[in-house]
Amino acid sequence: MKNSPPRTTHHALLFILCTLLLLALACGGSAPTAAPEAPPTADTQATVDAAIAATSMAQAGIQATIDAGIQATSAAAPPTATTAPTPVAANDYLTLTEEELALLIDQAVNDAVSATEQASTATTRAAADDDLTAEEVQSVEIYVAGAEEAIALAEELIDIYDDLYGELATETVDLLLAADDDLEAMAASLAALATALVEIEDDLAQGIALAAETIEQIENTAQGASAQVSQTQAQIQAWLGSAQAERQARAEDLAAVHPDSVPADLQATLQSALSFLQTVQGALSDNKLSRDELNAIAQLGANTSAGLEAYGGPQLQGLASKITEITDQLARGQIPQARSGLQDFESLLSSVPGGPGVNRPARP
Repeated sequence: MKNSPPRTTHHALLFILCTLLLLALACGGSAPTAAPEAPPTADTQATVDAAIAATSMAQAGIQATIDAGIQATSAAAPPTATTAPTPVAANDYLTLTEEELALLIDQAVNDAVSATEQASTATTRAAADDDLTAEEVQSVEIYVAGAEEAIALAEELIDIYDDLYGELATETVDLLLAADDDLEAMAASLAALATALVEIEDDLAQGIALAAETIEQIENTAQGASAQVSQTQAQIQAWLGSAQAERQARAEDLAAVHPDSVPADLQATLQSALSFLQTVQGALSDNKLSRDELNAIAQLGANTSAGLEAYGGPQLQGLASKITEITDQLARGQIPQARSGLQDFESLLSSVPGGPGVNRPARP
């Protein structure tokens, strides 16, 4: 992941996004285990719809800022200052599944692309007569600021995905980071355009006539930003489809894992079940999951399930089904649901007469 300066100006939009998504998730409960990812269940679809709607609201806020700024410039007044952004707690992102976050990224990138195209079009339109007025410059600046805000939102979501799921989605994360590189190129062009507009605004305020080369320069810079649009969209679409296929393949691979060390008796099986619980808790303690950790969990789960089948009897088959469910959820990046299932597994294991004591570690 690239080291980039902290972003603060777009946190208010992201706060709206996360708040709406949290409300949707709170109403949904744990997602059921299913072999394929598509089609989603009604609860999952409702969550996804809410997520996309939340991102659209963020973009609508950007557009509202643009419209307000343009209205202000038409009256030769500067845009109204916005309120300070509200910080967003990092733990809010832990409520998202890998798929939900991927869909938010897709929507945010589309919004960033649209805003960049608007900024480029506004620049070309303003410079079409080979001249610029102060009002036209201020109007274009509003569009550029909106595009920069939209790109920053998309980049932040990508950074979050890379941090939470980058060690799990190892086969496809490079496609996402390539799209992030395109967004950075767009942002660099927009930053250059914003700098040029400020200089033009200063010249106009001093009564300095604009050279034709200056106007041509901002047109070329704006076109440079929009030149990345098609490639960025293609990169994101390629990543979105590949990431979904990777999640499905992970689930299928882990479902096919066979036991390699079956416990010798019931007591050893229950100890193995306790080890499964503690291994998953430890793997999720840093709020991330690597592919190596997932493979180890799947193998331990297969061994424990084999022991439960051999020695557990009907009364302990609930533990075996929970192991299958939790492993599948982890494979699909459904970390919040897996955490909930792990709590149920812990309760079941604690209630087994003569079973191992469950020492509960501190929750992250």
